[in-house]
Amino acid sequence: IPVAKAKDENVGKENIKGSDDAPVNIPQDLGPPPAPKNEIFKVVEQMPEFPGGENAMMKFIQDNIRYPDMERESDIQGRVVLGFVVNEDGSIQDIIVRKSVSSGIDKEAVRVLKLFPKFKPGKQQGKAVRVQFTLPIMFKLANQ
Repeated sequence: IPVAKAKDENVGKENIKGSDDAPVNIPQDLGPPPAPKNEIFKVVEQMPEFPGGENAMMKFIQDNIRYPDMERESDIQGRVVLGFVVNEDGSIQDIIVRKSVSSGIDKEAVRVLKLFPKFKPGKQQGKAVRVQFTLPIMFKLANQ
């Protein structure tokens, strides 16, 4: 049975020397890998907070929401659910409609969310991080 020989005698051998032939030090305990720079967390030690808290956020929504005319006339009601990311600086980005009611109601909910002031950012291990946030907004007509 023919046996092939490698042309380079070092093929298959471990090379534990650096490019300058100095030994390479391999740390034994690297610890947990660092979080990717743009990682988006779903749960953190300190969740993002609207300035003034949840009650202030609900008041902000009530003060700024305008029921779309077509949905009011057609008696369309429901809960739209929005998803967005709160950045390290408290700004909001990547707004998406997770649960739709109608195009008019969805657009109005997104419009109001874009008016939000900056949040107090979420923190993980004392450092501000990006956090995924979900917000339901109820559109309900008053009984006439």
